[in-house]
Amino acid sequence: MYVPEIAAEFVDQYKKIKKITSVRVISATPLSDSVLENLRAKLLGSGQTTVNLEIETIIDPKLIGGFVLEFDNKRYDASVANKLAELKSEFLKNQYVKEF
Repeated sequence: MYVPEIAAEFVDQYKKIKKITSVRVISATPLSDSVLENLRAKLLGSGQTTVNLEIETIIDPKLIGGFVLEFDNKRYDASVANKLAELKSEFLKNQYVKEF
């Protein structure tokens, strides 16, 4: 009954010891190899990841465009769907009152 949790924790501990950073990239369309290499270089240059990167790509058409980057309990959302949601939120907060 506890085997799945034990296995997940074992994998996490192994990655910590071997200094492997798992990165999940969610995009609306498949990313080319050159884009993935550019992303890898940016991540390594940021100092937020270790040298050993494990990149998992996921396709989600609901993002419309852009990408979502997840690693080490961090999330960077640069998707069009997120930008539209932020814009909608700003318009809902706007207390515009017509004056005529």
